[in-house]
Amino acid sequence: MISRQNKLNDPGSVFDRPRDVLDAPGLSVGQKRQILRQWKQEVVLRLVAEDENMSGSPANADRLRQISNALIALEAS
Repeated sequence: MISRQNKLNDPGSVFDRPRDVLDAPGLSVGQKRQILRQWKQEVVLRLVAEDENMSGSPANADRLRQISNALIALEAS
């Protein structure tokens, strides 16, 4: 079983897509929000590093969009 702390510390290793966080059973809305915000922060940091000419992945911008959409969906529910 994956601990709550693992979900918070490294959401990308636990969830395939941000939408999976929304569908995860046993998590409160607050926990889902916290996980998505942590994931968003990690992706933003990667994007900043890419902007500073460090190697990165073009998928990070898409992942950021997915996370933002999941946060909007969570707030709308």
